[in-house]
Amino acid sequence: MRKINLWLGAVFIAGVFVVLAPDSANAQRGRSRLERPGTVAIGGGGGYGVMTGNSRYGLDFDNGGMYYITLKYMIGRRTALSAVFQNQSYGWKGPGLLDEEGVPIPTAVWESLVMNTFEGHFIYYLKRDTDTSTYMDIGAAVYRPELRGAGLDTGFPSLGGALIGALGTELFLRENWAIDLQARGVAFLGDGYTSTEKLLGDDEHVAGQIDDTGNVSVAGQISVGLLYYILK
Repeated sequence: MRKINLWLGAVFIAGVFVVLAPDSANAQRGRSRLERPGTVAIGGGGGYGVMTGNSRYGLDFDNGGMYYITLKYMIGRRTALSAVFQNQSYGWKGPGLLDEEGVPIPTAVWESLVMNTFEGHFIYYLKRDTDTSTYMDIGAAVYRPELRGAGLDTGFPSLGGALIGALGTELFLRENWAIDLQARGVAFLGDGYTSTEKLLGDDEHVAGQIDDTGNVSVAGQISVGLLYYILK
């Protein structure tokens, strides 16, 4: 029994060494992940964003945290496609819709905005032959906004579209593990009002506020995540 335990211990230590030790063969032939179209990566992470602009989103909300999950597919040595789901929260800064006396209308006051975005991206790597891979990213998204108030109150403006531009860097820890750092801008298209709020448009004063609101808000975001490349 003691010999079996010793053998098991030796096998375990050897396994740990194989997993953690540098891949010398890879070091000699270069990072093989870079030359394998069809390689898939999965990952996720978190970050922070700020919102501004002339739509309701930028006028009434400011900043907050986010998380995302991503699936990436290499179509060439320097190009990739990715699908991303992101959940970003923004805090309320108000004042929202006002009555004729300048007092916020209770049914149009919220605590936070949550943007759920479903995104498609094209990625071009500027540098893809070292352990630091810099890339440019352009994408488009459909977003589902939620306006959250006190208690269980939730409002749902209409679905909208968004355009995305980003710069990022993948810092490889091993051949198939990388830290993904990214800074990006997102343009959200849509006025941001719920159907209930628009019903308040029967009031000429409120209708004027809604009509005067723009349809574009821009968010700036920074994020850090972890990618795992499933090598063939």
